[in-house]
Amino acid sequence: MSDFVILLLILFLVICLILTLVGFVFYTGLFSEVVIRTGSPPVKNITIAYKFRKGSYKASGAAFTESCSIGPKLWSVGVFYDDPNQTQADQCRYVVGSILCENEEKPDEELQRLYEKFGYKVISFPEVTCAVTSSFPNRCTLSPVCGAYRVYPDLQQYIKRWGLEAINLPPSTHRPLATRPFVFLRDCGSGNLVKDQFASPFD
Repeated sequence: MSDFVILLLILFLVICLILTLVGFVFYTGLFSEVVIRTGSPPVKNITIAYKFRKGSYKASGAAFTESCSIGPKLWSVGVFYDDPNQTQADQCRYVVGSILCENEEKPDEELQRLYEKFGYKVISFPEVTCAVTSSFPNRCTLSPVCGAYRVYPDLQQYIKRWGLEAINLPPSTHRPLATRPFVFLRDCGSGNLVKDQFASPFD
């Protein structure tokens, strides 16, 4: 085999690798359009099982994995209270858990006891009528990372541009809360290519 043919094969493989990487990046949704809306949030009044945590938001993935392992068919929920650009990573506060039920439904008692067995607390939130919301394609394990990278900065800019103030959803802590908590919702049980939901309530 001549050197020219070998060079062509190497070039072909490099091009295939580049196209594969580019295709994967597009598949993750990294370049998807981020549309910000003001209106009703994706969920109404909800009851959640949650754990309050403090530390870098980058470590929240393990918390989501834990909550999903207990209730794999439930929606996951995360509430992030602090701006990581203004708060030290080890001081950032967040809540991660699962939505046990919505609206007038009652939580499954056996499932609730299971969450409580693993140290989760249960709390109900009233309906929020207005919030700043967005969504991001949920296509692979990297989608939440790409979504956070793309969506949260746009949500913050939107809130600042329009002078909106978010309500405080208090976690289990006595410290004063930051304004504008950001809520993340993910369907970890359907297996469908649904969209992760992002919201910042302000009424």
